[in-house]
Amino acid sequence: PAGVPTLYAGHSLGGSLATLAASRRHPTSSYTFGSPRAGDTTFGATVAHDTLFRVVNNRDIVTEVPPIGLEHIGQLQYIAHNGTMLVNPNDTTVRSDRLKRDPSFDLKRNLIDRIAGPPQELADHAPVNYVAHLERTV
Repeated sequence: PAGVPTLYAGHSLGGSLATLAASRRHPTSSYTFGSPRAGDTTFGATVAHDTLFRVVNNRDIVTEVPPIGLEHIGQLQYIAHNGTMLVNPNDTTVRSDRLKRDPSFDLKRNLIDRIAGPPQELADHAPVNYVAHLERTV
């Protein structure tokens, strides 16, 4: 109904679906976490960019797929390697920061996790790691 606030949110593929929903019915706001690229420039024009916030955790590899053909939509809220939040950083800043490791990543892991656990690029995609970083920034 008109006048009722609408919020879309999603992680990973759910983030892409939230973006798709935002293109169909403009929400009050929309938040995506670790979302892959969701559309081309024509599709991007159907989304209200001022209400879509795209959160990316440092080296989250899912945010880099597909590598060509599509683009990210929304205002970037980037969690840097040191846990700080950067609002709408430029591509050069993000590329440079992605080369740096989260200094706490290996400290939190036991020996077995260091040997057989996921690399940081996959660990950064886990919802629990998004929550942990966002809790520290609040």
